[in-house]
Amino acid sequence: MSFYLIGIDEAGYGPQLGPLVVGSVVFELPERYLVEKGSFVRASCLWQILSRIISPDKLSSDKITVCDSKKLYQPCRGLMHLEKTALAFTSLIDPNYLGLKRHNMGLPVSSVKTDIGLLAESLKNELASNEIKFCEFKVKVVEPLEFNRGLVSYGNKADLLWAISSGLIKYFVDKYSGENIIFQAGKQGGRTYYQSFISKLFPDRIIKALKEIKNHSSYLVDSFKPSGKRININFIRDGDASEFVIALASIYAKYSRELGMLEFNRFFCSHIPGLKPTSGYYSDSRQFVRSIMPLLKKLNLDKDNFVRNK
Repeated sequence: MSFYLIGIDEAGYGPQLGPLVVGSVVFELPERYLVEKGSFVRASCLWQILSRIISPDKLSSDKITVCDSKKLYQPCRGLMHLEKTALAFTSLIDPNYLGLKRHNMGLPVSSVKTDIGLLAESLKNELASNEIKFCEFKVKVVEPLEFNRGLVSYGNKADLLWAISSGLIKYFVDKYSGENIIFQAGKQGGRTYYQSFISKLFPDRIIKALKEIKNHSSYLVDSFKPSGKRININFIRDGDASEFVIALASIYAKYSRELGMLEFNRFFCSHIPGLKPTSGYYSDSRQFVRSIMPLLKKLNLDKDNFVRNK
């Protein structure tokens, strides 16, 4: 018997420029890694199980670092460490990185493919020795135009983020139906109460709130059928610092966002000499937007394609 452990997290919720990205990862684990305490169910710590190849904080050449993506990526260091982790896992199921490529941008952009391949081989062996399977990753990239339209449709960023994340939850539940599933997700726009939202997502199931506090909201999604499998959904504040699968999902989300920003900056910097690249966050985005407005008008480009309304 086995169960599925799924992590979901976002990158780019707050910036003015660039995409909002929601990343997700799926692992299949043997039942012996399932820890039950009444209605509460959790998985054993993957940082400990995979410690021979995974590091939770140290950057090294012979290990893959899985941690909060905001700590793994810093503009002064570039994409290398973020990319090494994302592509090592991706290599196991998508060796040409097709699920992460953007337009004509070749991958990797900051790392050596042979180095990634060696890490991926070690990761593959370590997962196999522990009977753990990395099943898939998915990234939902919401570019500014879609983001702006989503604000109109849903009314605010929190509901837009929930629409994207809940779509992933529903997709995975449908795909892995008949199996026990544990979801670990970052908090959605600061919410604490999700029961009504989950009930709308699964109207044919019983939704039980197990915990609803500031740092952790947990729910049991049960089937009306006695033999039905259980689904546990957890929303954890700063979960990318405490939960392996949330941290890895955040790495996928951040890596995808930064690839988008790299492409974004290359375009505008190629047209405007001396233009300084932007992170997309408000610390430097306002000046960047003022600098590109004449070019947008000259090329007859719609501002909504590049700049978020909120």
